[in-house]
Amino acid sequence: MFHAGLYRLKSRHPLARFAAMVLALIAVIALVAIGVFAIAVLALGGIVFALVRAMRSAHASSVRAGTSPNAAPGVIEGEFSVVNDARGRVTHS
Repeated sequence: MFHAGLYRLKSRHPLARFAAMVLALIAVIALVAIGVFAIAVLALGGIVFALVRAMRSAHASSVRAGTSPNAAPGVIEGEFSVVNDARGRVTHS
C-alpha cells in the first residue's frame, strides 16, 4: 500500500528525476557533514574536559597532601585516626 503511493510520486521526466537525485544527494552529504562536525566538536570538548579535570585533580591532591608533586615514589602520606570498635575486640589469654 505505502509502496504504491511512493511510486506515483516518481516523475517520468529524466531531467526532473536527475534534479531530485541531485537534491537528495546534497541533503545526504549535508547531513553526514553535520554529523561529522558534531562528533568532532563532542570529541574535542571531551578531550578538553578530561585535560582540565586531570590538571585540577593533580593540583588539588598536591595541595591537600601538603607535598610537592615531585614527592618520592612509594611514600604515602595521610592523617589517620583510631576508631574504637567494641564489637571487634579480640582478647588474648
